[in-house]
Amino acid sequence: WSGPCSGSGTCNVTVSSNTAVTATFNLAPILADLTATTLTSNPSQITERHPVTFTARINNAAGGANAGAFRVSFQVDVNNNGTVDVTLPATVVSAGLNAGQFTNVVSAVWANPPAGTHRIIACADSTGTVAESNESNNCTNTAGNPPSTGVVTIQSEEPIGTEQ
Repeated sequence: WSGPCSGSGTCNVTVSSNTAVTATFNLAPILADLTATTLTSNPSQITERHPVTFTARINNAAGGANAGAFRVSFQVDVNNNGTVDVTLPATVVSAGLNAGQFTNVVSAVWANPPAGTHRIIACADSTGTVAESNESNNCTNTAGNPPSTGVVTIQSEEPIGTEQ
C-alpha cells in the first residue's frame, strides 16, 4: 500500500475528497500437482516367480503449471504389512506434464515375485524435483485414494508333476 496506508496489512480509507491510494498485489505462482492413480499389472494374473510390470496413471491436476521432468518410483510392500521391501528402478518422465494432462508410466520388471498378497505403491515425483501445490498426494497409498489401490495377490505356481 501507499498513500494514506502503508505496509502490507489491511487498509481502510475514508475518502472525503480526492485521495490517491495505490495497491500492489503479488500473485502466488501456480504450481504443478502430480498424483499417481490407477495401478494395473502386466500380466493381469500374476504367478510367483514370473516377471511382472506395473502401470500407473500419473496426473498433473494443477491449474496451469507444467511439471517439467520427474521420476516415478514403484515400490512393493511384500505381504502388505506396511514395510516397503522392494523398490524397482525409477522411470523418468522427461517431457513433464502440462496442467490437466496425464501419462501412463510402466515400471521396471519385478523378475521374481513371491506368492502372497502384496501392496504396490507408485509415487510421482519420487525424488521431489517438482515444486508442487500439494506434496502429500504423490503416491497411490495416500489419503483420497481407495485403500485397495495397488493390492495384488500373486498365485502360487503349481508344482510340476512327474509323468508316470
